[in-house]
Amino acid sequence: MPDTECNFVCPGNVAQFCGAGNRLSVYQRDGTIEVPTPTPTAPPATLPPGWTSQGCWVDGEFGRILSTQQPDSATLTIESCVNTCADAGFTIAGLEYSSQCFCDNLIQNHGSRAIAQTDCNMACSGNPAQVCGAGNRLSIYNTGTLVIAP
Repeated sequence: MPDTECNFVCPGNVAQFCGAGNRLSVYQRDGTIEVPTPTPTAPPATLPPGWTSQGCWVDGEFGRILSTQQPDSATLTIESCVNTCADAGFTIAGLEYSSQCFCDNLIQNHGSRAIAQTDCNMACSGNPAQVCGAGNRLSIYNTGTLVIAP
C-alpha cells in the first residue's frame, strides 16, 4: 500500500500524517517492519454448479449492498455461505468480516468493486486458508448474471 494513502494530518502536529480512513501510519523504534508475504487463498472445494467469484466489493458506503444477513458463524467458509444462499434461492453470496454471510439477488445501494482487490484480506473464521471479506468489504460470489441495481 503506498504511503500516500496515509494522508490525514495529525491533530497534534500538522507537519505529520496520522493514517487515513481504514489506514494506519505505522512506526517502529530501532528496527525495520517486516511485512509478511500473503498466502494464496485456497479455492473453494465444492461450490454449487455455476457459482464463481466476483472479487472484493465495498459495503456500507450508501447502505448494505446485500440485503439478507445470515446469522454470524464462527465456522464460516466460502462454501458454507454460498450453499446457504443458494439453498435459500439467492443468486449472490457475500462474505464479510471473517464470520458474516449476506445473500441477495442483486447488488444494491450503489455497490461497487473495491479499487484494491486486496482489501478483502480477513481469513474465514471456519477456514483460515480462505478469505472472507474485511471491514466494509465483501468477497462476492454469484451464479448467472450479476445484477447491479441502478
